Amino acid sequence: MAKIDVTIYSLPEDECGYCRLMKGTFTRWVKDHPQHEVTAVTLSAKDNREALLETGATAAPVYIVKRGNKETVVSGRNPDRLTDALEGLDSIWDM
Repeated sequence: MAKIDVTIYSLPEDECGYCRLMKGTFTRWVKDHPQHEVTAVTLSAKDNREALLETGATAAPVYIVKRGNKETVVSGRNPDRLTDALEGLDSIWDM
């Protein structure tokens, strides 16, 4: 079992198709992996623009996944990358 903390910066779903897609990916993953302790906090991307600029994110939504001592920022339409970050396999994206 892993403890995973996720901070989500999102736009209203009626304004952001990527936000809907990524929320579905995240929700399914959490449901399919009940053995992990996942804590999620959702914040407004509009109200937290400065914090997002510091992450280097380029598109909404932004998922900051903390698993152990590793933190991964996933932005935009990247469901595979989000899944890998949640599973602790995100190092395959390091280039």
